[in-house]
Amino acid sequence: MNYINKLFRKKHYLMVGSPCCGISSIIRIIAPKYIEPIPIMGFNYNRVKVNLFLNLTCFSISGFKMWPLLRHFFQEITGMIFVIDSSDFDSIFIKQCLTRLFKEELLESQKVLFLLNKMDLKTSKTMEQIIDELNIESLTREYKVVQINALTGQGVKEGLKYLD
Repeated sequence: MNYINKLFRKKHYLMVGSPCCGISSIIRIIAPKYIEPIPIMGFNYNRVKVNLFLNLTCFSISGFKMWPLLRHFFQEITGMIFVIDSSDFDSIFIKQCLTRLFKEELLESQKVLFLLNKMDLKTSKTMEQIIDELNIESLTREYKVVQINALTGQGVKEGLKYLD
């Protein structure tokens, strides 16, 4: 793909995370006119048009009952963002989410950006602990792990550059 085509192609990123991991705060950093949706118990969905060429499809999920709905969005996805609350780290739930996402044929070639939020809190696990517990280094796809602070925006835009 030449530079002009790459520059002007639309990007649709799938952003997934558990409730309260910081997805809404991240969206407010990159799309200041964002209006937060009314949350639904166990599932929160929103599409955000960041600019002419970037759309985010965002899900906060606390279980797998709504998982079949996610599949309807996979065809247009050009990259995945997995937001992890490093201060309230549930490795079992996160591993289950990652396993389900990585089994999806439509997503098998997509790069993954892991955003580790709330690293500034005393209760947070270290980046090394999270990478180890999730076995991220064993992934066979391209990935990047970035520490962020979704309230201040530190690391968010730098992380998103990886998916370009």
